[in-house]
Amino acid sequence: MAGKLLLFRRHLPYNPPMFTDTHCHLADPALLPQLPEVLAAARATNVCRFIVPATCRADWAAVLALGAANTHSAIGIHPWFAAEAGADDLAALSQLLTQHPQALVGEIGLDFLHQNPSNAARTRQISLFEQQLRLAEQHRRPVIIHNLKASAAIVAAVRTTRFSQGGIVHAFSGSLEEAQAFIRRGFKIGIRPTLLHPPAQKARPAAAALSLCPLYPSSAADAGVGVDF
Repeated sequence: MAGKLLLFRRHLPYNPPMFTDTHCHLADPALLPQLPEVLAAARATNVCRFIVPATCRADWAAVLALGAANTHSAIGIHPWFAAEAGADDLAALSQLLTQHPQALVGEIGLDFLHQNPSNAARTRQISLFEQQLRLAEQHRRPVIIHNLKASAAIVAAVRTTRFSQGGIVHAFSGSLEEAQAFIRRGFKIGIRPTLLHPPAQKARPAAAALSLCPLYPSSAADAGVGVDF
């Protein structure tokens, strides 16, 4: 019987797993001219869907104009651009979300590392993030979240705004407890190849302890970074 079962399995078609790159800046001016080649290289490794986030208002048109198959756009204002974002940008974002009902909201979030923000800068980031969460809730869109050294503040903002649409926490590098706090609020955990690097001492045990269901790969592809895994 075991031999017959093995023979039966040998004749079954093999369907390799298909992956989604949940964070891929394909509209970057350095990548856009090479888009067909980049997508072909990714598909050769079974990466067949791509979520393409914007980082600021200047990106939105290019991200929304991507016509490649299986690319899904997200528009929003990255925390690095919080200082220059204003009410007119948020109004324009809301209008575009109405015009593009399939677009997600992102890349939004908090970054308490890269720019070593002062208390005023931190407050500005949190305010912008909460306003974009409210827009995403209003338009019923999931979000793509940038998080550096800001997990507690992000969870607090989600709670404050009563955001319930879920989304992906990009390039997660925190602890198991931080990951579980996001998962309880409907988020998926985005992981990058840097998870394999020695400094990722908290993220590796967290990823190993989690089910595969809330884990989503991302390349964060932009200029000089490939999309293959």
